[in-house]
Amino acid sequence: MAIITSAEVKTLLQISGSTYDTLIATLIPLVQEKINTYCGEPFSVSDIYVASDTIAFVNGSPSTITDSDSGFVTGGFTDSIDVQVEGSVSNDGVYAVSTSVAGTLTLESGETLVNESAGNDVVITRVIFPKGIKLDVADYIAFLMIKQHGVSSESLGDYSVTYKNEMDVLKRFSTYKAINFR
Repeated sequence: MAIITSAEVKTLLQISGSTYDTLIATLIPLVQEKINTYCGEPFSVSDIYVASDTIAFVNGSPSTITDSDSGFVTGGFTDSIDVQVEGSVSNDGVYAVSTSVAGTLTLESGETLVNESAGNDVVITRVIFPKGIKLDVADYIAFLMIKQHGVSSESLGDYSVTYKNEMDVLKRFSTYKAINFR
């Protein structure tokens, strides 16, 4: 599950209709990655993880993460969660999981991986985003939506926003740097 859904962004920004749907859907994973990087990726839960050299990645429809040791369920993974991958050659990042069984994490549609065989020491950790972060995420998306049009102040429906630059927006996430579940 992403840090925020398109429907949540539209509700928080009071956007109706479908004019911005594609842009919002495109911006959500980009914003999530930027926030994770800025905050030092502190949203993982240290007691729900799998660490192994038996983890492989398969790009497909849907993409999957497999573990030949079948450690996902015993590691505490469930359906409809986010996970962080570290230690892979090409697939480090945060992914939305649709279903979890002993040997396979099936990702949500739209999540893509690079095919990668097992062999590296990979750590996969459960990710939980604080609920309070959603308003700041929506504001960041609004900033980027406006930036796409080359202005720094604009109204979207009944919502208006003005920012000096992207760093001003990112500074709002400094609060979340202190939240570290590791």
